[in-house]
Amino acid sequence: MCVEHQSQLDFQVHSDMKLTMTLKELLSGSSAKAQLTAMFAKALLQHYSSKDEIEIIVAYGDKVAYPTYETSHGHEEADTLIVHQVMTVGPNSAIDVWSPDTDVFILLLDLVAHGRLSSGSRLQFVTGRGIKHRKIDVVEKAHAYGLQKCKGLIGLHNFSGADWGGKFVGISKKSWIKAYYKLQDHDPALTFFLNLGEQLIRGNLEQGALPAAAQLIEKFVCQMYSTNGPSTLPALRWNLFQTKNLEGEMLPPTRAALLPHILRANFTSMVSKSYTTAMPQLPKIEDCGWESVGQEYFPMKCLELPAPMAVLELRKCSCKDCSVRRCSCYKNGLPCTPLCKCYSNDCNNKVKIAGASENDDVVEP
Repeated sequence: MCVEHQSQLDFQVHSDMKLTMTLKELLSGSSAKAQLTAMFAKALLQHYSSKDEIEIIVAYGDKVAYPTYETSHGHEEADTLIVHQVMTVGPNSAIDVWSPDTDVFILLLDLVAHGRLSSGSRLQFVTGRGIKHRKIDVVEKAHAYGLQKCKGLIGLHNFSGADWGGKFVGISKKSWIKAYYKLQDHDPALTFFLNLGEQLIRGNLEQGALPAAAQLIEKFVCQMYSTNGPSTLPALRWNLFQTKNLEGEMLPPTRAALLPHILRANFTSMVSKSYTTAMPQLPKIEDCGWESVGQEYFPMKCLELPAPMAVLELRKCSCKDCSVRRCSCYKNGLPCTPLCKCYSNDCNNKVKIAGASENDDVVEP
């Protein structure tokens, strides 16, 4: 039976139907996909019902079916639903999780680190194909990595760049992980990653400063761009602009751009950590770094303009002595700017910024 809705075909699927249509046509409607999934799941459950050595659990739609009963779930992500089922398995079980997805492995490490694996159970993560096929003992790896660090991996993974996007230009996942594992247990950055996804973070700046929960990560982000540079984003952006002429995406994000990224990483971490419950309750996505335009959602890029509408045109000289006519700035009656090579020395021709002292943070370029 076929019902046509505009350009989309919806088929009534049953086990005795004859395929008179193409596979593309059959799968063109969401209803047919859902019916097929349910049909295959129930057939799989029935097939293994007589095999005592294997207990099979299937999921389809909003249902999770066991050999003797069925229950509901509210997961939108297969990753979290898989790990939720691992958590519900009884003690002294041998569990293999097949997946090509790093996200699933990280969730399994989190499960073990928090002591949520049933007692006496063995858990393996099976991934790869052919010569790359391997089985990873998740419990062994969790202890090797360190249980405390494993508890922060969900936050680190979502913050440094995951499937939802939001990566830092020029900083690889490997670099983030390497720096993360050098953190001491009392480091504020580790606290930040451990807490990511636990509760909502305030979504606005106060007088240019990040909210308290987000301030924990600012120094760590700065160190990823410059090991020995300033530890605040405004000062580091200015330093890299001045000394290395970096611009645009090659600079660290402004605080106004970093905060929406943190809000999105926090939301996706909430989704990841929802594996602990059958019915996740998540906040509104528009309160977590996205904005709605019509029926679609887009990531909020920045909370405010990255620079004033009107700025001084910066120029620079390459001289060592700014009191002689060879200095282009002095010769033209202009003060030297922070881009000039002489500026960090005893330059007597420096630009004066009204209302600023030598210790003030420089406005982000």
